[in-house]
Amino acid sequence: MAKQGVLMMLVVAVVVLSISGRLVDAADDKCSKFQVTDFAPCVPAARPPNPPPPAPACCAQVKAHNDAGDLSCLCAYKDDPRLIALGVDPTLALLIPEKCGVPKVVCS
Repeated sequence: MAKQGVLMMLVVAVVVLSISGRLVDAADDKCSKFQVTDFAPCVPAARPPNPPPPAPACCAQVKAHNDAGDLSCLCAYKDDPRLIALGVDPTLALLIPEKCGVPKVVCS
């Protein structure tokens, strides 16, 4: 039953973020193709109080975006109230890259 709830929240997160569009300025070439919905597999690893380790599918997305040089685009979403409303803790979310073996994302 708990897995169904997590799956439903992932679906809701993807739908909400797809409908609402990106917050990143499309004029920024580095972030112009960035889609936060790519990180749907990471949602469980960003939920308090005791999140599980990031899933392999999550780390695959993190590594792909790191290789593309646009992982720092996550910073545009760190204070997005829609993610917070879905139970995503921005602080936990920004720890995921390190847990996946890529450099920490530092937001200014």
